[in-house]
Amino acid sequence: MNHKIISSRTITELYRYLQHNGGSYNDLRNCFRNCGIEPSKNIRYSSTRHKDQFLDEYVQPLQLDRIEDAENLIRFIEQVVNIPATSEEQNLIESLRQDGWQIIGNKIVRVGHNVEALIEEMLQGQPVDTIQREWDRARLSVLTDPADALTAASAMIEATYKYMLHDMGKPMPSKQDMRGLSKIVHPLLDLSPDQEANEDFRALLNGTITIAQSLSSIRTKIGDAHGASPKRGHPTERHARLAINSAGSICVFLLETYHERTEENLKS
Repeated sequence: MNHKIISSRTITELYRYLQHNGGSYNDLRNCFRNCGIEPSKNIRYSSTRHKDQFLDEYVQPLQLDRIEDAENLIRFIEQVVNIPATSEEQNLIESLRQDGWQIIGNKIVRVGHNVEALIEEMLQGQPVDTIQREWDRARLSVLTDPADALTAASAMIEATYKYMLHDMGKPMPSKQDMRGLSKIVHPLLDLSPDQEANEDFRALLNGTITIAQSLSSIRTKIGDAHGASPKRGHPTERHARLAINSAGSICVFLLETYHERTEENLKS
């Protein structure tokens, strides 16, 4: 028997939430259709309540042990549920967490995703095409042109910094390289190793900053951004893949931190 990716418990919490939330029937119908979910009358209703019967027509036909159907329903939940969650959504969000989902910014993603899947989830539907462009470029180049992949990995972090500055309405620094951008963005995010009370977390954050700076340096010396030097090293696929995964992890961390700080500011 296949394991459901979204449990019956979560469906019950979703129905309970939608009894009083989520907009009109027409709003819900449009949200379902936007997520590729169509109704079926060939179902057995689970309740006598009219709204539950309406939801049954869309939800019951879904095969929630299949990732495609589960992710379509998650996209629907993102549209009808307030994120960040208020007290009304807490039971539903907690049930999703028990099913193995987590909230990142305004997205619901599966726990344990690899870096590539996390990036894809976080950028889906977001106005961050510059980050997506560098990510796609890096992935496509890793086998055919590792030097270009290294360049794109560094550029992806820089694009993340620029996205956050643009989204906050802050001016770009005169020097828009990794060091110049990080000096402006990190204080805005309260990102400083010195503020970490735990020594291990302090070392981890310092290491993250060092990796970002190293990627920028590699981009200059080995990547293809500034022309080839006669003494330039020759990156291989493994170097490029390490750079891409490191850059992806850093971007996920920066975006998570940005979303967290934004939510904190909205609540204060």
